[in-house]
Amino acid sequence: MFSLRYRDDAGLAFLQFCAHADLKDLADILMTEKGEKRLTEQLSAEPHFTGNKHDLTKAWQIIAAELQRFGGDTVVSVFRGGQGVIYWEILKDVCKHLKVEIRDGEELSVVESRVLIKVLESSLEKMTEEQRAEFVKSAAGMFADGKFNPASATPAAILAALQASIAMGGFAAFQVAAIAANAVSNFVLGRGLSLVANAGLMRFLGLIGGPIGIAISGILAVPMLSGPAFRVTVPAVIYVAYLRQKQMNGDQL
Repeated sequence: MFSLRYRDDAGLAFLQFCAHADLKDLADILMTEKGEKRLTEQLSAEPHFTGNKHDLTKAWQIIAAELQRFGGDTVVSVFRGGQGVIYWEILKDVCKHLKVEIRDGEELSVVESRVLIKVLESSLEKMTEEQRAEFVKSAAGMFADGKFNPASATPAAILAALQASIAMGGFAAFQVAAIAANAVSNFVLGRGLSLVANAGLMRFLGLIGGPIGIAISGILAVPMLSGPAFRVTVPAVIYVAYLRQKQMNGDQL
């Protein structure tokens, strides 16, 4: 077995600025599912990872290398001496799997936002009218005008409003990412996000821990995660998208 080797990767370089708790969640997503170790994970055997388990900011490259490895074809990775593929290739693969549009040259955060919207689209369709109305009331700040009418909270209307907010950038994009990432964390790890935040943000995150959060988490058990590789790369991409938005909006947290 080759040791993990990180490839220079503009899409993952920001991980060097992430906190230990965030990197631990990402590492856990790569290594485990529902408390069981993934059969194909390699990260837990890497000395540089285990030797820095109390400060993973020193091991961000080896964590990123594990994600790159999962994203690459196994045979190809062997001939690369243990290296996988860069994040852009992983994101393209996930987008193809989820039927999400992606064009060469686009900003990563823009493409990742489409993946997050896809997750929410599947979730909103499974919610009851009451759940959708509650979602809109609880997360009113996510919508561009802040005056979205819960009475007209159809899935299509909610998605259109969310897409408009994300297109404007800023905190709404982070909130959408937090909702999707929290669902991933609950489904894969059996716990919510490791997030210390201000009181306002914590109230917002509270809405994803109840029935709404359950509805969102439920979609992760179906074809979205079909196939061994996608059971790793889809949750990992969603979580990386969240970490990127968190980094971009750090001054508001």
